[in-house]
Amino acid sequence: MAGGDLDAEDRLVSDDYLSRDFHGAFSEDELEEIDIDVRPDEPEPEEPNCFLQPRTFLVFVQCYFVTIACILGTGILGLPVTLAESGFSPFLVSFFFCFIMQVLVVYFFTDLLQRAHTFSIDKYRSAASLDDAPLPMSEVNQDDHAGMPNGSVHSYIQEVSKVVPKPNLHTLGSLFLGKALGAAFNICVLLNLVSILISYALAGSEAWAQILGVDFFYIIPAFVWLQSLAIVFAEQIITPAVSILTFFKGSVLVATVIVTFGVGSAVGNVITNDFAYFGTPFLMGTVALGGVFVVMPMMYAKVQYCRRQLKYFFYSITAGVATCAILNVLWCWAVLQIVPQVSSCSSSEGSSNGEAPGITVLPSRVSPSQCSNDYSLESAAENGEISTVPLTEILAADHPEFMWVALLVQVFIVISVTVSYLTLGSALKHSFLGWLDDLMSWGRHSTDDRSGVTSRLRLLPRNMFRPILTLLLFGAIFGVAMANPKGFVMMLEKIASLLINLLAGLFVFLMVRKSRSSVYRNIQIPYPVTDYLFPLHILLPIFFLSAVVYDVILSFIDFFVE
Repeated sequence: MAGGDLDAEDRLVSDDYLSRDFHGAFSEDELEEIDIDVRPDEPEPEEPNCFLQPRTFLVFVQCYFVTIACILGTGILGLPVTLAESGFSPFLVSFFFCFIMQVLVVYFFTDLLQRAHTFSIDKYRSAASLDDAPLPMSEVNQDDHAGMPNGSVHSYIQEVSKVVPKPNLHTLGSLFLGKALGAAFNICVLLNLVSILISYALAGSEAWAQILGVDFFYIIPAFVWLQSLAIVFAEQIITPAVSILTFFKGSVLVATVIVTFGVGSAVGNVITNDFAYFGTPFLMGTVALGGVFVVMPMMYAKVQYCRRQLKYFFYSITAGVATCAILNVLWCWAVLQIVPQVSSCSSSEGSSNGEAPGITVLPSRVSPSQCSNDYSLESAAENGEISTVPLTEILAADHPEFMWVALLVQVFIVISVTVSYLTLGSALKHSFLGWLDDLMSWGRHSTDDRSGVTSRLRLLPRNMFRPILTLLLFGAIFGVAMANPKGFVMMLEKIASLLINLLAGLFVFLMVRKSRSSVYRNIQIPYPVTDYLFPLHILLPIFFLSAVVYDVILSFIDFFVE
């Protein structure tokens, strides 16, 4: 077993969390009204509620599309720009390792969600005193096939799992990180999501403004508030809407890739690889595929507590990550088939100075007019452009019959930013309300001795106060977007990319270690991490914190160079 015993402080943190979250999760009247009918003498079939039915299948389809919506944003359009110096092969190698590490994060995070949920079930059963001798989950023998016991105990646990609140990011931080690290984890999650949503608010408003032909400043209120109101008050329709829009978005991207490959076969652009520039695609790969664990608690809430469904939950998210990885690779390959990697002007200058020739064979003399119309990944990176800018310019000049691809790209950007805002906005709401519910202790013991504002605020109606505070949070996002401080927004984008790797490499790793400590190691869960794969968790800090260090070094270099 990995991990050591919790120290006294950790035990106090766990006890404090349990006393607030489980004893107070329901009022005493609500506990009395809960009726869980268990008949030990009446045999029941094995996992009767776990069989995959059409409605259950739709849950995993939604998990698949929500995963894609979370990962596959407009960043894919800028990814080929980072390959100007490295080429395709170094990117492919680094991206493969990034994919493997993201699958490991999903695998370990699925285990964490189950352990937090099972811990909640045990404590809830003890607090509710629903039977004379509660049987903790840690003392229940599990079946190899179903992962749960048969008969009445299984039925009992299934019923309890429905009334116990599902874990959220705040729950995981409180259980597995303690007070200080848990607070740091909450701050990093909220800062990461808020910074990304501010960027999406600006990018999405600008994309819609280009289509509508108006100033994007007037689009920001409609873009932010229409979606924020839907997230707060129409949560049930968000996931189906995101699934449909993600399918359409993916179809548009696939059509764009197919056309780009078709044109690229005629262009025959030469791709040169240089593993000396391995670092840039490595860093971008961790960001391009990262962050899905932030939305996993939101999707976990829709899955039943049994081995089969939890297994398919992991499979559906992994399939979504794999789909995003494949689309990223195909898009980068297709762009490199058409757009030159380096500028013809910079290559000719290097040749005239006696330096090594550029990546592609170019004329020895390049006119100023050619330099002004030079379209390459290198020039796009220098001008802060996404890869579709040189791509559409080349298509317009050499293949005007494919100019409709530019319209597809614009449609993809609009849908992608909208879907990403809905998805990550829902994740922000889920995480924020988890922290808020724990802080306010809605309707809990009248003897709660919390002083100050919290003790008074908890008397306010829960159904009214929660949406008001959530709207205030989205109001802060709207305020920053309307101010549009470009330097601040650029800083937020940099922080967001750094926090994604920090959350996976440090906090998730520490939670995995703590989940195997003395308090949690004997918890039996339906779909646990196998003993053979558990040692791989040590790779998380090695891989992701290396990306953090590399990102910080590049940021310092850019700062001092400028």
